[in-house]
Amino acid sequence: MSYYCHSGLLTKKFINLIKHAEDGILDLNNAADTLEAQVENLSDEERRLDQQIREMQERLRDLSEDESNKKWLFVTEEDIKGLPSGSRF
Repeated sequence: MSYYCHSGLLTKKFINLIKHAEDGILDLNNAADTLEAQVENLSDEERRLDQQIREMQERLRDLSEDESNKKWLFVTEEDIKGLPSGSRF
């Protein structure tokens, strides 16, 4: 997730805290704790995603370096058009 995405999500959460503040009074210490937990959650999610991307890159690299897979390393437009509707790959 990008910095801007994190900032946008945190801004929305902060606004939500303000909207639900009792008597319109927001305890900034509690808000900071809440938002800090959100930042940690977002960071954990981003680390998991980054790890999944690295693993996929490694798998693709392994596949592309295996000589027995060389003939399968490209897909033509006809190949794609020949797939049954709704196919998953």
